[in-house]
Amino acid sequence: MIKILISSCLLGNPVRYDGSSKPIHHDIIAHWQQLGCLVTICPEMSGGLPVPRPPAEIQTNGKVLTQSGLN
Repeated sequence: MIKILISSCLLGNPVRYDGSSKPIHHDIIAHWQQLGCLVTICPEMSGGLPVPRPPAEIQTNGKVLTQSGLN
């Protein structure tokens, strides 16, 4: 069976920086979930970051900085 990697927050798991989720509702996602094709991961948590954590963004130079300027 084909496996599809999907971000955990997109399936409603509260793992975003602020402890929330950002679920998407789409028929194909629901279908893949029913088939057991989806493998969920939170890249930030896999990298050792906690929930909640400071908001951060990828800069144009490729570095990731938090709102307070830490990388």
